[in-house]
Amino acid sequence: MLSGLLEGKHDSTLFTSAMNVFLSTATGKDFWTWFAAHGELGPFRFSDREDVGNLSVSRYSVCAGRKPYWLSFATEEDGRVARVCFW
Repeated sequence: MLSGLLEGKHDSTLFTSAMNVFLSTATGKDFWTWFAAHGELGPFRFSDREDVGNLSVSRYSVCAGRKPYWLSFATEEDGRVARVCFW
């Protein structure tokens, strides 16, 4: 899923309708181009998971271009991604 985003593509069936709208905007497209420019992704390391309302939020650490980052994916009960956060 993430590799597709970094290549400027995404499988719309993996995302909620709201996330698909965001990914079709200039900001939604350009963010992943910007993130991909940081360098090659290293392995993901699972950190934790919590349920927040109807979402399951999973957090990971990952290196991009040798710099550490955190990513979280919030998924709905059906497994579709409702939100991706990066810091």
